[in-house]
Amino acid sequence: MSVTEFRNNDKAYIKWSYKYKNGFVLNISRSLNLTAFKNMMLHKPLCPHIFKYDHRIDRHSGFTGNHLKIGANTINELEEWLKKQGCSDGISRYCQHCQW
Repeated sequence: MSVTEFRNNDKAYIKWSYKYKNGFVLNISRSLNLTAFKNMMLHKPLCPHIFKYDHRIDRHSGFTGNHLKIGANTINELEEWLKKQGCSDGISRYCQHCQW
């Protein structure tokens, strides 16, 4: 599998998350600047911090609005994607809720 970028496409992100629930997701500001790279966080696809279902309105809440979701099967694939974006530092923040 290659890296998949989700921008303003919640339906595709939801479908991908269920299909690749053992994969990895970078949650990153869509600006893709130094601050975004510093604040990005790695999650599992169905982590409740980035994958929320709103029971009041019976639908998933917005996922790909202010933040990009970058999905991949491996962390190495995400690291390669980051290098292509100009981030050589790699992933430094991991969600504490996700079990690593």
